[in-house]
Amino acid sequence: MVFSNPYMLWLLPLALLPLVFQRAHSKHYSWLSMLPADPLSNLIGLILKILAVCILASIIFGLGAPHSRQQEVERIGVGAQIGLVLDRSASMDDPFS
Repeated sequence: MVFSNPYMLWLLPLALLPLVFQRAHSKHYSWLSMLPADPLSNLIGLILKILAVCILASIIFGLGAPHSRQQEVERIGVGAQIGLVLDRSASMDDPFS
């Protein structure tokens, strides 16, 4: 696999930013120990962060424009052959009405 823009791959560490930053909480509590533990919300938050990392990595990877090297494939076909003829002359543009 070859990249048209390989310098874009230097941005891949930026995809880890969702794991570094914490979201701002809308409610403030004077004592966090009063809040009950919520493992389901923690799991959902972790899954969403991992999903965000995957999406950012895919976008950065796509900006690198990956493609495969040129290859020659010889194909021998037997059967119907199709020919396409295009006529752009003035007589074909006349609506004949």
